[in-house]
Amino acid sequence: MSFFSWLFGKKASASPQRSEAEQELPSEHMGSFILPEGPFRFFALDVETANSDPASICQLGLACVRDDGTIRVASTLIDPEQPFADFNVNLHGIGRAQVVGAPKFPTILQQIAPLVEEHVIIQHSTFDRGAINGACRKYGLPAPDWQWADSVQIARRAWPELRGQGGHGLGNLKQVLDLEFEHHDAGEDAKAAALVVLRAEAQTGQSLADMMNPARKVQSGGRRQKPAPVNVSTSDLAPHLEGLTTLINYLSEARPLSRRELEEKWKAARAATGPFDAVVSGPSFLSLPEDEFRTHLRSIDNDLGAQVEIVNTACRVYFDTGDIPAPYYAWRIAIILSKAKEAEHERAFLAAWCRHFGSTSGRRYEDLAERARKRGVEVLSD
Repeated sequence: MSFFSWLFGKKASASPQRSEAEQELPSEHMGSFILPEGPFRFFALDVETANSDPASICQLGLACVRDDGTIRVASTLIDPEQPFADFNVNLHGIGRAQVVGAPKFPTILQQIAPLVEEHVIIQHSTFDRGAINGACRKYGLPAPDWQWADSVQIARRAWPELRGQGGHGLGNLKQVLDLEFEHHDAGEDAKAAALVVLRAEAQTGQSLADMMNPARKVQSGGRRQKPAPVNVSTSDLAPHLEGLTTLINYLSEARPLSRRELEEKWKAARAATGPFDAVVSGPSFLSLPEDEFRTHLRSIDNDLGAQVEIVNTACRVYFDTGDIPAPYYAWRIAIILSKAKEAEHERAFLAAWCRHFGSTSGRRYEDLAERARKRGVEVLSD
């Protein structure tokens, strides 16, 4: 899915031959979105969007993987009920004319939910889950409690040698693994994510479940080894840069809220939910017990996709309710980009963030503002 993944494409090794079990069945592109019959072992899902709002889903693709490894792909256009941005139209070729008469997101969600809800759903990076959850918020629907897995993480475990050698984005994996698919088509990208998982299973000899929950090494004496420090490279970030760019564009285009507007939104949200109720549910890990919560935070510290998803969700909640996003995750985005020497992306993100939160009081907010100033960003005082 990532717009930037092909920028880092580099063939790192000879391409393996595809097995009989991996031959895909024909894709289906139809307004009625006829889903194939199961049973299936797992699914892969991908979306395309109309603009910088992840909720503006205009195409959804579903790759359905059988026990024998064959894949059946179904895809459908969706009317996002939002305007189309030129950038997105040029990327995937879908515009207003193509979605006339197409179903709306709630209709498609109702169709696919019974099929996928008891299975693992693969996404390549975390953008697709964020888009599904965002579209649910837009239509006032509860976010589906699906079991997601990231094929970027799975690919990293199967082919660690690609770190710094083109990375694990679909663009590079297409070359290294000799995958056949058309990039920026939701059905094709879903198929590609499914193929990555099948190849990873063959490469490692592990099942999908094993790769989703890798065992941690234990030292003599029974103590768990600490994870090695993570070195973040540009190629590792490639699958997540599209989501980052979407977030930057969203914050850059949104009008900053005045203090009066913030106060009115905050009061309206509390009046609607009650003074002691949560206004909007945050990421699911917030409800974990403290020890598990801290462990999860450490596990995603260097995961740009996870950090971007959290900040993106928090910012959209902010514009709805006036609840200012916590600065920790924005700080992690800046640190990850700095470690990867992505100076331009870091500066663009800090400029977009500080446009709205540059004068917010608090040590970490102030640290972000100072970091932005050091990188040449003009941060306006309140």
